[in-house]
Amino acid sequence: MEYFEFNLTDVGEIEIDRALPTACLIIADTREVTDLQVIVDKMITIGCTFFMSAGKYADGLEEQIDSIVEGSDVYRSLGVVTTSHVGETPEDIVSFLFNATLPSETAIRCCVGYEETATAVERFLAEARILASAGDPQLLG
Repeated sequence: MEYFEFNLTDVGEIEIDRALPTACLIIADTREVTDLQVIVDKMITIGCTFFMSAGKYADGLEEQIDSIVEGSDVYRSLGVVTTSHVGETPEDIVSFLFNATLPSETAIRCCVGYEETATAVERFLAEARILASAGDPQLLG
């Protein structure tokens, strides 16, 4: 299992050398995430087929990601899934990211993209780091 996190303003600096089944949690409190198209493109390129959104405007963020996916024949053919997580604890959301997004895959990558000013971002990152350091997410419960 691989894990990485990135600040949404630094998406251009993400360098992944191989595709791997990936799930991505995006945490944002703004209505419009700058460069969301770039983020989605980069994540899909590295193997992301599951996008989760959390934060103040998670539902709107999910709709924006859906719009990007639906606007591309290639992305639609990949079966990309999006979910919005409003009113859930950071611990529950991160647990879902690590344990439920890609259940049929044996080797996965989980990533967390975040706005530094997003509500509870440190709780999200702390929980993700704990689960990532625990080993195989399939064994976590």
